[in-house]
Amino acid sequence: FDGGGRVNVRADCNRGSATYVRNGNSLGIGPIALTRMACPSDTRDAEFVKGLAAVSGHQLRGSDLVLTLKADSGSMRFISSRP
Repeated sequence: FDGGGRVNVRADCNRGSATYVRNGNSLGIGPIALTRMACPSDTRDAEFVKGLAAVSGHQLRGSDLVLTLKADSGSMRFISSRP
């Protein structure tokens, strides 16, 4: 996420970016533009991108970012790689 309303996205072997709008704990992401590389057959990149498009909010839990999805359909947790 950058301060200018753009986020870089890596979905398995594809990369791209999207716009985002943040208001307090509310967050919206999209539309997402990605490359169209042929990923391995067991990839879950489409599911991941679909989840990003359904984000409605965010919160930090320790150093992890948790994105909540619309209609109470779950969440996505991103674990920090920093110590």
